[in-house]
Amino acid sequence: MKEEEDEEVKKPTAATAAAFRYEERTGDLFQSSASLVHCVSSDLSMGKGVAVKFKEKFGKVNELKAQKKDVGEVAYIDVSESTR
Repeated sequence: MKEEEDEEVKKPTAATAAAFRYEERTGDLFQSSASLVHCVSSDLSMGKGVAVKFKEKFGKVNELKAQKKDVGEVAYIDVSESTR
């Protein structure tokens, strides 16, 4: 425990800060023209929070499951503009 207390907290550098930039906007997420991404659990239950909205809007959970991705890999669905 003492070791953890003495551990120096590293401040972000200009390089790491640039890698983690974000822009906060107000509005309907699903009206965006940008690609949308969301991390989910490996069982793809998507039963809480914004994951529920993704599932309701786009569905295709079976398509995601069929990709059989491991933790840390990326599964995706391609949705046309007509479903947004």
